[in-house]
Parts: sequence; structure tokens; C-alpha cells
Amino acid sequence: MRFLKVPAANAEIEVSRIVLGTTYFGTKIPEDKSYAIIDRYAELGGNTIDTARVYGDWEDNGNAASERVCGNWLRGLGKDRSKFILATKGGHYRIRSRNVSRVNPEDIKTDIELSLENLNTHIDIYFLHRDNPQMPVENIMPVFDEYIRSGDIRAIGASNWKRERIDEANRFCRENGLQPFTVSEIQWSLARLDEANLALAFGGDPTLCGMEAGEYEKYTAGDLPVFCFTSIAWGFFGKYISGKGTMPSESIRKACETPENFRRMEIVRRWSEKTGLSPITLSVAYLTGHRIPAAALVGCSRAEQLDELMAAPDYIPDPEFYHEIAAGS
Repeated sequence: MRFLKVPAANAEIEVSRIVLGTTYFGTKIPEDKSYAIIDRYAELGGNTIDTARVYGDWEDNGNAASERVCGNWLRGLGKDRSKFILATKGGHYRIRSRNVSRVNPEDIKTDIELSLENLNTHIDIYFLHRDNPQMPVENIMPVFDEYIRSGDIRAIGASNWKRERIDEANRFCRENGLQPFTVSEIQWSLARLDEANLALAFGGDPTLCGMEAGEYEKYTAGDLPVFCFTSIAWGFFGKYISGKGTMPSESIRKACETPENFRRMEIVRRWSEKTGLSPITLSVAYLTGHRIPAAALVGCSRAEQLDELMAAPDYIPDPEFYHEIAAGS
């Protein structure tokens, strides 16, 4: 397993290039199966678990279900807790109130306190799950200072923030002696989704941010690490090349079925045959081997699904593969 370095307040955090997503832990995926998935992930060399305060809120009794499962598993490690990296997120809108932003000092502080209570351990990386471009960064960034100083949070990240907003926030932090964002989490996969198709795939959610052309250029010009969510694009390449399986919804199918993605599919098919790697492994390797320092967020419902995914960082694609992918972009 290869690792990604994320700057923190006092030292760098080493994150495995495959990060375990836990969206449905404690809800669609029962607690015992969730533990089995984390156990297998750790056995295969992974060290980073990604959760969020909002995960589970769509269930009547699912409040913070994922954080509680992750916290319980980590507490079972005892002295080995230091070997694992825990990332969580706050500042997400209420599931039934999408149009009401919670990116403000009061709600961010509330979410941090609730996450610390649910997890019952320190947070290695705390992401703001959403942005509110109307909220000045000078109102947002100082909120984290007391938690950084106390050691409750080691590093802060921006999830679904445009790169120019991240840069604006970091300029303010540098000028005022505050901890800046040192990692970003956005939608990025080998299947290209422009802004319209990203919103289509996620039910019209306008608060998401993906690695579209303008963002891609900004990330290639810097060295900010990236966590990539929906990193396998719902299994698009693997399902279509094998002819097995279906996309999770009609809107996701339509979002992925573009001429550019079908062009990329043929490239994946050819390189899969050439390398002997599965389309899924190759899709993840595209991210973990990229010149942009990236870790792929992956989720699964069964522990055995991890074997294929965790093999990706061991393979760094040939430069010609990246050249062919970029040729039609």
C-alpha cells in the first residue's frame, strides 16, 4: 500500500491511497458487517476511515450511525488507535432542508462537538462537508482554532469547495496565524462528470463540487492532496465492460453515459486486457497513480469486495494511459 501525506498542525499525516468510505455503516450495512469490512480493510493495508456527522440522518433512527460504528471500532483498538486515521465531516445541510446552509460558526461548532461525542476519540482530519460562498472565510476558519490547539482535531479539509475558495480561506489563515485547509475532498473518477451531470447523478444537489476542467487545471498547478469520492463511478466501467450489473439509478446511468465516457471505456477495456488488471482496479489506479496527489474513497457492502479495490495503489499506470485518457478531454 502506498500513502499520501497530509500536512497537520504538528506533523504530517500518512493516509493510505485507498480510504474506506462508511456512508451506510449502521444503517443499510448492519453494525456487525460494518466491523467485518473495516477489519478486512485493515488486513489489506488500509489505515484511513472516512465518515460524517450526517451519515445515517436519512433513517428515522439513524442519527450519526456511521460515526458511532467507526468510533466503536476504533475504541476496540486500544493502544493501536494511533495506527489509524479518522476523518469526519460537518456543516452539511439537514437532509430534509437542502436549501438551508449550515456553514456558519454556530452550526460548525455544534457539529464538531457532536462528532467528538459520537466518536469518543480525537479527529485526525475534519472536513467542512459543504461550502456557502456567501459566508466570508474570515467567519469560518477561526472556528477550528480551539480544536487544533487542544488536539481534538489535527488537520482540516474542505469537502465540495471550489479551489478558489480554498485558496481564499488559506490566504486568510496564513495572514492570521491559523491552521489552513491541507486537503480537499471532491468528486473525481475516471468517468468524467461535468457540472450538469454531477448534479443529475446526485438528485439535483447544487452544493457538490467535482474535478471538472477548470478545477482540474487548478489542482494540477498545485500540490493540495485530494480525497476522491465516487472514485469508481458506481462501477460504470466494470459493469459495462463485463456486461454484468446495473447502475444504481436511471439518473446516474444517464449522467455516466456520455460520448466521452464511452471513449474512455474503450481505453480501459484495452489497457485491462494489456495489463491483466480488472477495469475497476485500473479505474482506481488512474486516481492513486495520478500526478495530483490523490487517495480514492471507496465504499462497499461486503468485505470481499475490498480485495479488488485495494490492489490499485500497487499499480502506477503507464504515462501513455494518461495521455490517451486526456486526448479527448
